[in-house]
Amino acid sequence: MKLWKKLTAAVLMSAAMLGAGLTAKPESNVSGGVTANAAAGSITLSDDGVLTLHGELTKEQIWAYRENESVTSVVAANGTILPADCSLLFYNGFQNELYDEYGCEYYTTQYYWKNVTSVDLSRADKSKITKANGMFCAVTCFLDDTDIIYSSYRSINLGGIDFSSVPSTYMLCYGCYNLTNLILPDGITEIDGWTFSKCSSLTSFTIPDTVTSIHSGAFDGSDSLTSITIPDSVTSIESNEFSNTPWLRAKQNENPLVIVNHILIDGTTVNGDIVIPDSVTSIVSCAFSNCVGLTSITIPDSVTSIGSYAFSDCTGLTSITIPDSVPSIGTSTFESCYSLTSITIPDSVTSIGYSAFERCFGLTSITIPDSVTTIDDWAFYGCTGLTSITIPDSVTSIGYRAFERCTGLTSITIPDSVTSIGYYAFNGCARLTIRGIPGSYAEQYANKNSIPFESVYTVPITSVTLLQTEFAYTGKAVKIGSYIRVKSNGTALKYGTDFTMTYANNVKCGVGTASVTIKGIGDYFGTVTKYYSILPEKQPKPVLCTWNGRLGKLRVTWQADANARGYEVQYCRDASFTGDTLHSHFFATATTCLLVTYPKPGEKWYVRVRAYVKDSAGERFGFYSDAASITLGKIDNVNLTQTEFAYTGNAVKVGSYIRVKSGTTALKYGTDFELIYKNNVDKGTASVTVKGIGEYAGSSVTKTYQIK
Repeated sequence: MKLWKKLTAAVLMSAAMLGAGLTAKPESNVSGGVTANAAAGSITLSDDGVLTLHGELTKEQIWAYRENESVTSVVAANGTILPADCSLLFYNGFQNELYDEYGCEYYTTQYYWKNVTSVDLSRADKSKITKANGMFCAVTCFLDDTDIIYSSYRSINLGGIDFSSVPSTYMLCYGCYNLTNLILPDGITEIDGWTFSKCSSLTSFTIPDTVTSIHSGAFDGSDSLTSITIPDSVTSIESNEFSNTPWLRAKQNENPLVIVNHILIDGTTVNGDIVIPDSVTSIVSCAFSNCVGLTSITIPDSVTSIGSYAFSDCTGLTSITIPDSVPSIGTSTFESCYSLTSITIPDSVTSIGYSAFERCFGLTSITIPDSVTTIDDWAFYGCTGLTSITIPDSVTSIGYRAFERCTGLTSITIPDSVTSIGYYAFNGCARLTIRGIPGSYAEQYANKNSIPFESVYTVPITSVTLLQTEFAYTGKAVKIGSYIRVKSNGTALKYGTDFTMTYANNVKCGVGTASVTIKGIGDYFGTVTKYYSILPEKQPKPVLCTWNGRLGKLRVTWQADANARGYEVQYCRDASFTGDTLHSHFFATATTCLLVTYPKPGEKWYVRVRAYVKDSAGERFGFYSDAASITLGKIDNVNLTQTEFAYTGNAVKVGSYIRVKSGTTALKYGTDFELIYKNNVDKGTASVTVKGIGEYAGSSVTKTYQIK
């Protein structure tokens, strides 16, 4: 073991966290030419240093050989089952943090698999691995402020292993600087940060066609890559992973804008005014970083994301067009763009990220839209050319040192929506006056930090009244401006001049969930939010008829409402739906029902329907449909045109001799009535009963005739 003076860098600290729980416990030094057996598997070490894995093995069984310096290669025999947790399985070592007798810390390095140059796991069973973080990670440390990495591996073959159940490949082969031959496992969908970082001897790399995304740092420091195959399956690349590689330089010679699968990964060698093609959907982190020849750039609407540091240190950049398709401006996106004088942020942007415009010394004006809610730490640090800024009402927080050392800033208007301002947000702004609403957080902050404050609004909004609180669902945003009355000390205020209205949750049905926020503008200040309900719309008129069954009930059918939790059906003989004959019934999902009544011929009934939604207080009803009505028909005229018939020995039916009417309306057999016979075979008196059906249900008349 070798004594070192300092702890490793942040990457090594990450690797150490991967191996949390591992200690510097001494291990058995298994010698060559022997076999270590376990209940389910075994390991053989030959005299020439080949460690062969057999059967189902635990991590501890394999680790038993990691300090054995006679091991030069590791091979998995057919059917070998590797442990589910393969994280740090072939890690090249770690550091111990120790303290001497005086309490001073020092570090020692423990090497593992020190002389192993080749690992071939291609014949291992592929079904069980679920963790592989840092599986072949190098040991990293510092000596006299020099970053030192040790890795023994030259060839790694994972071709027979399935990584589809492995959630992360973080630091899988980090620091394998001797690695020249690498065969990847199947099933990888993401290449995580530092997976192949500092693999400086790799010259070619084929990304499997199962991969969809490549994360930042995945190939950092792998500077010898001359051939990289990126499949069409890759739809996300976080940063310029291939900077300083011969592969990227060859691509730059073909076209200074290096675009892969619609992703712009590099533009650091462009010059002058650049228009990005419409085919590009994203710009990766650091894509144009330090491109001093770039003077202006136009980004098309097809771009939906711009990565961190994308244009940082583009010192010649004077103009940029950001499309409405971009939702945020990320960390240091335009940091140190000294020549940028003005920029308009589109309405699609909701946040301005950490150091987004830091040290843009030439920036004299910037328009922040109402869509922005957060201005992050250091966002405009050192923008000495800014003189005046208006923060929109949508912003709720201004970050730590956000405008520090903006020495030219004399005025900033902060709305009362801002409830958080970070430490030193305006440090070094000696000439600044904060303008805002009296009593607001901005005034409190100004007073606390001895910054002059100027009131910009003098008259408060004192009342907001909703003339109606329940509205019908329409499938579109329900705006209620015509039902709102806003006053200040009795004076009616005017929308657009004195106040604005912002809606939320105003499309879907809900009880008290839609809101409108009234915010003073111009000479008025104050914010008031009112809530209202969106209830199921007025039901279409139901269909009402009688039922042919023996009970003679009324049947009503209505249209379903996708927003409803249920329905109320009312029926009554009074068109005003009052009195003793009013009935109500509730149905959860049905859209047809039989009403519990026994209508009599000649009666007129009215039916209406409304939908409802529910909250903790119970049902909240929508609007009634127009009433449907039905008058039950009465059979009051039955004429038998012949009353004597000859005996035949069979049933004598007289349907063709019957004329049936309701009032003056002739009725139809089978539709309006049916015939029921009695004693119509033998000689004597027979009868036929005309029984109403459909709208004439419940009405009947009996006639007699003679059989001779």
